[in-house]
Amino acid sequence: MFPNITSLDTIERIALLHLDESALPEPLVDPDLEKRPAYQEGSLTDTPDLSRLLV
Repeated sequence: MFPNITSLDTIERIALLHLDESALPEPLVDPDLEKRPAYQEGSLTDTPDLSRLLV
């Protein structure tokens, strides 16, 4: 599934990054984002057909 991960060390580093809350800061999101017309228009789009991605 992940052909580029070939060592246990790599998996351990990835796990540590996920556990370290200071590694990546939480993004700042405008609290009024959902009130914007562009956001609301996007919520009315058709659901994409993702069936071709299922193997």
